[in-house]
Amino acid sequence: MFFKTIIKFLIFLFCAICIQKSFAQEVRVINNKGTINTLVKNKYTTSNIEPIDPLEGDIWFDNTDSINIITKIYDKTSTSWLKINLKKLQDDDADTSISVEKITDEDIIRFQTLGTERMLINSLGNVAIGNSNPYAQAILDLTNTQKFGFLLPTELKPIDILTPTDGMLMYSSQNKNAYLRAGNAWKPITFNSVTNELIFEGTGADSNFYYVSLIINNDWKVIKYNKADVNVELEATISNNAGQTSQPTTLTECQALTYN
Repeated sequence: MFFKTIIKFLIFLFCAICIQKSFAQEVRVINNKGTINTLVKNKYTTSNIEPIDPLEGDIWFDNTDSINIITKIYDKTSTSWLKINLKKLQDDDADTSISVEKITDEDIIRFQTLGTERMLINSLGNVAIGNSNPYAQAILDLTNTQKFGFLLPTELKPIDILTPTDGMLMYSSQNKNAYLRAGNAWKPITFNSVTNELIFEGTGADSNFYYVSLIINNDWKVIKYNKADVNVELEATISNNAGQTSQPTTLTECQALTYN
């Protein structure tokens, strides 16, 4: 009798272990209506061996290749582990996406919207917008067949940019001109609109100079020429004469300026 009791206990214990093994991930909860529901508590496994007794939604990080770990999710319907595509992020209708390595080991990131590739970054870091083959020496290549242009940042005047640095580009809506920052100065790079040109001949100690005062692209400038050599010239602008807000219109005003 004692042995029968032990055998029954062992059988019960074995069944309990089996049930626990099969349903360890299933949790029963009672909702606010008193209904008992079974929820799946998924597990995440990192291994080079397929997990045993998986449930729907379990995640397996297959590290058979430790360099390229593959992420898989268990599908109960097909009773198989499905590979998750980590090389592509896309919307519901798959016409907008970010993808990597469209071709094996090409090391390119591609950006697509509305079914059309708009931009890519190649293995060397060259960025192409509007084309798929950026020029090797260009960090950014905007060549395109869509007849699109590059729109510069716009301010009223170049001096509106408070802390400029050489190499900057901008467009002045007041002066109707584009500017390049070079040599610590904004320099027009498209066309010059010159008005109000005034010429003065120096007197006294400055008798060897001509002064040409003018408005160029809505900013004043005075050029000081050496009569003996017109290739020698000095310039004065509002940049180095902040107190002179309007165009100098007399010889006295021109002589009082700071030139460089």
